[in-house]
Amino acid sequence: MKKIKFISTFILAFFLPFSVGAQQLVGAINMLSNRMINFNKHYELLQKNITLDDYVIQNNAAATLQEAIDKTVLSVPCGEFIMNAQIYMFDNMFVVVGDVWGEKHNSCLYEIGDLVSWDEKRVGTIISIKNDDECVVKDLQTEQQKNLDFSDIHKVNSLENFNFFKVGDRVSFGKNKYGEVVSIKDEDNCMVKDLQNGHIKEMEFDDLTRADLDGDTPNFNVGDKVTWKVFGGISYKSGVIISIKDKNSCLVKDQSGNTKEMYFQNLFKLGE
Repeated sequence: MKKIKFISTFILAFFLPFSVGAQQLVGAINMLSNRMINFNKHYELLQKNITLDDYVIQNNAAATLQEAIDKTVLSVPCGEFIMNAQIYMFDNMFVVVGDVWGEKHNSCLYEIGDLVSWDEKRVGTIISIKNDDECVVKDLQTEQQKNLDFSDIHKVNSLENFNFFKVGDRVSFGKNKYGEVVSIKDEDNCMVKDLQNGHIKEMEFDDLTRADLDGDTPNFNVGDKVTWKVFGGISYKSGVIISIKDKNSCLVKDQSGNTKEMYFQNLFKLGE
């Protein structure tokens, strides 16, 4: 097995006499790395022609050549070394540009904390990387951890296209019915408390819509103590919500025992 390590400290000593002035090319080398290169591996071009621009200077400049090499190599997932490297000095900082090569494998394409999806509708975050083929993902819905192959997951940028639910989420279902998720049973089902009658029933996630995303669900529950203005706003009455009719109104029993329909926009929730 043939291995070669390109020692950047040697190159640093070679180029230092030329490192004067701002943004100056101080040297070029065919191949550059701080890592052990194993030529029995299948390396490939990962990013061609990283050039000197404001972004590269801001993100890859370093006080030492060793650090500058690493910054450029690590700026590309799976990067191992630089071909056709050029070394610049910029305000007494090193910047290295060129072609980044490496060996692509799944474990370097993902990081802990990445948001990923699997089975079309599941979504979670990577909490650990076990090896080149497998990682541990925490399901955002069930909060359970599971081992998944990298080949079975893909990165996602946001949760907009995923209708996943957590305990406490307000949901809508059926015709103008609203509820709250009170527990998660498994990957497909949860227990929902109906906000109209207070009953709890098992429901499939596919039958639910996240009502709070559209501002549809009032922030009231059956049993809430509420108050409202009367007589031109100079006095208040209070009561208890006994049922929720729809997204706009509910039935309230006041202190006199009378029941009346009230709009949520006219109610104020009382503390315990």
